[in-house]
Amino acid sequence: MSITNNDDIVKIFNKNNITQNDYKDIYNLYKKHKIPIIDNFLDNKKIVFLNNNLNLLFNDNYLQKLKKDDFKKYKEFKKARKIKSILKYINVSNDTKDKINDIFKEIDNNITNVVKKIFNSEITKIDKTFRFTLTENENLHFDTFQPPKKDENIIRVFINLDDIHRVWNNSYNIYQYIDKYKKEIICEMNLKNIHLTYDGEKTGINRFIVNEVMKSSQIDDINYYYKNGFPKIINKFSPGSIWICDSIVNSHQIIYGKKCISYKFYIKNNDKNSFYKKIISYISNINMQKQLEQLIPKNIK
Repeated sequence: MSITNNDDIVKIFNKNNITQNDYKDIYNLYKKHKIPIIDNFLDNKKIVFLNNNLNLLFNDNYLQKLKKDDFKKYKEFKKARKIKSILKYINVSNDTKDKINDIFKEIDNNITNVVKKIFNSEITKIDKTFRFTLTENENLHFDTFQPPKKDENIIRVFINLDDIHRVWNNSYNIYQYIDKYKKEIICEMNLKNIHLTYDGEKTGINRFIVNEVMKSSQIDDINYYYKNGFPKIINKFSPGSIWICDSIVNSHQIIYGKKCISYKFYIKNNDKNSFYKKIISYISNINMQKQLEQLIPKNIK
């Protein structure tokens, strides 16, 4: 089963006995910027079958050799977004490929149905990424991909297809971070002479915080932030589990993981407290405080 050291932030459910009230609970947890996990989403027999037949894809020695010997083929594999594109690299029977394909269709359908149950909103687009190579020892960060439009939300869902736990750390959400480190953010804004925006290559709020204030990519020690007072929420996602994490809002770092699918569900926004509306308010407040600081003479400060 999945493991957390903070069940105030992370709550674990069991797919084998989940109820309608649990789905409502998951919705409320998500809206409070917490992380719900559903264990046993994919049963152990299918996890074992996938691992036995897809191991070539996760063999780091094979991938490094492929990168060296046939970079074009390596790039094609890394960019594959459909399981049929990936299966052409596997030397197994067509019957086995059909079974693998059926399992992935089942995963897609079941996760889509769960998102519909929880959020009760129209899904306008689904993106997914197969993460079939080792990821480990990231630095803590907020995701910086293009944020949702004014009239949509992006729901992130991850599924662990490995036969061991996928390990994450989490910490402050973006609003907690801004409240705690507003002075540092404004100081860096003054140094760079910018105003924050909702989205932008250098001025978008997530990108600016991660790149210019946290300097996440420049930190060598993966425990740097925790040594400087950040709470450390350790999560180990069990084989076959899914978890819903707003990765724009929730800070996170992958400590260890191989076989995983990452989904982005774009849904119609019916929420008055959407990310767009809430973060715009924060951006306006920070920009206004920056302007006020510039108007106050230094000797008065």
